[in-house]
Amino acid sequence: MHYSEIKLISTFHHTPRFIREALEAIKRNDITANDFVTEEISLADLPQAFERMKSRSGEIKLAVRP
Repeated sequence: MHYSEIKLISTFHHTPRFIREALEAIKRNDITANDFVTEEISLADLPQAFERMKSRSGEIKLAVRP
């Protein structure tokens, strides 16, 4: 990832209050995972997903299912 200049970004800086608010919004059905996840892939498909991301094909967030 370093030499290919690929960025892998994860969540950070979330306090327990923000997590509670997010969980409440999910509970109320104000938001769903489908609002944020553009595709679900298996762990075996991860290398191909990285290749597609390098070509900037539109993936925003992928859910990787082991």
